[in-house]
Amino acid sequence: MRNLSKSALYTELGPSTARLGEMKEIGPASEDEMISAFLRAEIDSSRYGNTVNMLSAEHQRSRALIESSNFRDFAENAARKAILARYRGYPNQLLFAGFPADAIWRRVEFDPVDLATLRYANTGPGSVLDCLSGGSYRVTEGARRFTEDPSVAADMPIGAVLRR
Repeated sequence: MRNLSKSALYTELGPSTARLGEMKEIGPASEDEMISAFLRAEIDSSRYGNTVNMLSAEHQRSRALIESSNFRDFAENAARKAILARYRGYPNQLLFAGFPADAIWRRVEFDPVDLATLRYANTGPGSVLDCLSGGSYRVTEGARRFTEDPSVAADMPIGAVLRR
């Protein structure tokens, strides 16, 4: 398992990133919690929402499976994992190809100054995140562009979520 100390983070991320605000660990998060959060983020998207809802129905489950997760219910956790596997390839295919098998999930807080360092996944030229961020992949740039002109995300899957 990979568990980086502050000094290891400094080494991996470089001195400019390490000098920013302090990330505060709130506590561990389980794989089941990560999967639920991932599905919640996509259940209303124009790109994946129908798929997530359809796959929930195939498991004889309603949206509550994702919106009101019971992490003590093994069958619910298995259903959510199967859904994420089917349309996103979790844990090691499609979107998750090359994803480390020994990832440790955590809940964290960070200082507002750190927002400037957050980046979207580099999904390639012309992708949703490329367009939203104007090619910078910076989250703050995507937020600025959306705030100035919400139509920038009108045809993007993230647009439905951002308009809530």
